Amino acid sequence: MENFFPKKGSKIAVAMSGGVDSAAAAKLLCEMGYDVVGFWIYLKEEQVGNKSFGNTNFASVFKSPANRVNLSIKLAAQGCKRKNAQQNCISFIQAKGHILPEGLNNAVETSEFLHIPFYIVDLRQEFKKWVMDEFVRMYEKGQTPNPCVFCNRSIKFDLAFQWATQALKVDYMATGHYARIARETPNSKLQTPKAKIKSYLLQAKDKSKDQSYFLYAIDKKILDKLVFPLGTFLKEDVKKLAGKWHLPATESKESEDLCFTKDWQKFVKTHAKNIIKTSCKVVDKKGNELGKGKSLIFYTTGQRVGFEMNPKFKNTKTPKYFVVRKEPKNNRLIVGSKKEAIVKEFLLTDLNWLAEPKADMVKVWVKVRSTGKMSKARVKKENRVLEFKSLRVLGEEKNIKQKWKVVLEKSEPGVAPGQAGVMYKKLKVKSEKLKVKEGEWVVIGGGKIYET
Repeated sequence: MENFFPKKGSKIAVAMSGGVDSAAAAKLLCEMGYDVVGFWIYLKEEQVGNKSFGNTNFASVFKSPANRVNLSIKLAAQGCKRKNAQQNCISFIQAKGHILPEGLNNAVETSEFLHIPFYIVDLRQEFKKWVMDEFVRMYEKGQTPNPCVFCNRSIKFDLAFQWATQALKVDYMATGHYARIARETPNSKLQTPKAKIKSYLLQAKDKSKDQSYFLYAIDKKILDKLVFPLGTFLKEDVKKLAGKWHLPATESKESEDLCFTKDWQKFVKTHAKNIIKTSCKVVDKKGNELGKGKSLIFYTTGQRVGFEMNPKFKNTKTPKYFVVRKEPKNNRLIVGSKKEAIVKEFLLTDLNWLAEPKADMVKVWVKVRSTGKMSKARVKKENRVLEFKSLRVLGEEKNIKQKWKVVLEKSEPGVAPGQAGVMYKKLKVKSEKLKVKEGEWVVIGGGKIYET
C-alpha cells in the first residue's frame, strides 16, 4: 500500500501531542534513518493540580515576538522525574523545577527516550482566535462546528508547519494522523530539477481510524512536505509496536474530541458574545408550535429529539420527531418526521481543492460525517456567490466566496450546517504513477456545509 516517505537522512519535525500515535510515528522515523526532531504545540492554558501551567515560571520561556513563527525554544529533557499527582488531578512531572501537563510530560519523556531534540512553540493566541472563538461563533449562528478541521487548517498545518520549516530548518513535517500521501512525478525522461511534484491525500489503511476527513482543508501546496508514517498501519498494530519499543506514551489515554474543554456546552455559554437562551420554541414545518425545547446549542440537524409537548398537540401516540433545521434568529427548532429530516442536496462553502476539478460539475463520493458512509453525488459550481468570514490559509486571511451545490444520489440524514462535506474519488484502475491500487480513496477536496 503506497505511502510517501522522503529519501533517507532527510530532516523531519514530528508534532508530538503526548499520545501513542505521534510517539510511534517519531520512533518509526528514527528506525528508518531520518534526522528527527520533536515539538509540542502550546495551545491553551493547562491546569495541573491546583496550578495553571500558563501562570508558572515555566511559561516565562514562551516569549512572544511579533512574528511568533520564527521562535524555537529547546527544552532540556534530562533529569525528568515522575511524581504522584494530587488526588483527582492529572499526572505531571517536574523538569528543571517546572511543572508540566500530562501531554507535554509524555512528549518530553518520549523525546528523551528517542534521544532527539525537543522544542515547544507557543500558539495559544492563534488557537484561541482560529479554533476556540470560531467554535463558539458557529454555535451562536446555529451551526455545528468541527474544531479539528479548524485546527488542522490554521494551526498544525499552517502556523506550526511554517514554524517548523523556518525555525527548525526541517525538510518535512510529520504527525501521527492516520492518512496517507501518494506522490506522482513527471516522466523521468522529461524531469528537471524544477519539475512539479503532484501529491495526493489518501485514506489510511485502518478505515476505522482514518483521519483524511479532518485533513481536507489543508493547503495542497504543502502536501509534498508532509509525512504520515502511520498511514499503512492498523491502530492495534501501532499499540503493539509501542509496547514492543517500550515508549513512555504507550499507556496514554486516547485524545479527546475537544482538547480545549471537557464541557463544550458550558464553554459555549461562558464565551458567547450573545446570550445563549436556555430554551427554544419547537415548531413543525407547517409553523405549528409543538412545545418547548432546551437551548438550541444542544441540537444537531438530523438527530431525534424529545421536548416538552404543548398540551394542544398531545395524543395517545406521539410521533418521533427529528431536527430539520435550527433558526437562531427566531430561537426556533424546526422538527419533522425522519423522512423530512433527510437531505438530498446542500450547499458547500469555504471550498478547498486538493485536486482541482476540471469542470464546473464533477461526480464524486461525499462524506458528511467523519464516521459516516460514502455517498455518490454530483457537485456543481454555483454562479451566485456570497462573502463569508475570512479564513486562515497559509498565513493569509482570505475571504472565501466560492459556493458549490452537492446533489446526492440518495438522500442522507444528519447533514448539519457547519460540519464538513468531504469529497473523494475512488480509483477505478490501478495507478502506476502513484503506485496506488484499484479501489483506493483519494481526497479531492471539501468545504463547510452552509445550508440544506
